[in-house]
Amino acid sequence: MYKALCVAALLLAAFVAVGSRSAAVPAATLTSPQIVAKVSLTGQTQTIPTTTLFNVKQTGLYRVTTYSTQTVPGSASGEVIVAINYTDGAGAESYLGNALSDDQVPPSAYGTADGAGTVANSFMFNAVSGTPISFEAYGSVEGTYDVFIVVERLT
Repeated sequence: MYKALCVAALLLAAFVAVGSRSAAVPAATLTSPQIVAKVSLTGQTQTIPTTTLFNVKQTGLYRVTTYSTQTVPGSASGEVIVAINYTDGAGAESYLGNALSDDQVPPSAYGTADGAGTVANSFMFNAVSGTPISFEAYGSVEGTYDVFIVVERLT
């Protein structure tokens, strides 16, 4: 009985050892993008001047996501535009993160990156070290709006 029990224990240990090693290629270590800056500005009633989000320490690929929403509508004569400014290998760049009409109300009280209403407010770019990534909100402000921005380092 003792020998059978020892053999069973050895077989079980061998199966566990073999089962824990896969013949497949080992999975690469997954890393998530690193959030390097976040902005959450609520109750805005004025434009926002150019404001630095992050000073680039290492040239690489970054992703910025913007979201804006009209919390108190205006009279329909204004628009707030959120722009992201950065420097790539070609020089200073500016990207229209989104535009928000002052008279927007639910279910579409959010800013879009194009006139078709597509919410495509994330974009990637290569930023050069030693330069800032900044944003600004400009236009003719009526009503109240909120702005949310996240900057991620991808490489």
